[in-house]
Amino acid sequence: MFCLLSTRVQWNEMLFQTFIPRTWGCLLKELVSRKLVSDIFSFWPPETSSGGLESLSSSLSGQLVKALLEEKADVWPVYVLQNQSTEFRSLESLIVASPNEREDILGALARVGVSLTRPPKYIFDLLSEFSLKKRFLIPKVAHGLLLVRPLVYIQGLC
Repeated sequence: MFCLLSTRVQWNEMLFQTFIPRTWGCLLKELVSRKLVSDIFSFWPPETSSGGLESLSSSLSGQLVKALLEEKADVWPVYVLQNQSTEFRSLESLIVASPNEREDILGALARVGVSLTRPPKYIFDLLSEFSLKKRFLIPKVAHGLLLVRPLVYIQGLC
């Protein structure tokens, strides 16, 4: 009996740690590539779950993030002003903005050509668990990005 229970637990762990996140990632990539979705984050696993598999499903979003980062999947929406983005890129080509960041700051950075993404808080928190500090919007990162922007963008703002 114990052996059967142990095997079932291992199988469930394998499903939630590997197969389900990869399959979910394929779904997200397919939705984006076929232009079937504008708010990709509404198709992510829920932030929390309940039931008998709660302990396993609680790490599902984190495993999905890990799978998407490993694949360099183009499923991260590029921030645009006032509407849903229809452009998606890999996280490597974007700066991750906090969901609490002010709209005027994000708008100014987007207007000068800084490519941003702004995930919901629980996904932002998951991303912070990975080694992505150079990808997060902080003053030092913004300063470095603005130093390399062509002067044409900045002159157009005045």
